[in-house]
Amino acid sequence: MLDENAGLQVVDLFCWGIARKDGLGDAEWYAVFQDKVNFTTIYLPENGQ
Repeated sequence: MLDENAGLQVVDLFCWGIARKDGLGDAEWYAVFQDKVNFTTIYLPENGQ
């Protein structure tokens, strides 16, 4: 039986990969799906500008 939360778990994993890349500089998991990302930007730069 398919887990009713499978879609949510996939999105969570995807977002976790982006958070690891942007927050910790660890792009290992992001590299697995980076070809699926069309656009990336940092919404709130660290320097507040």
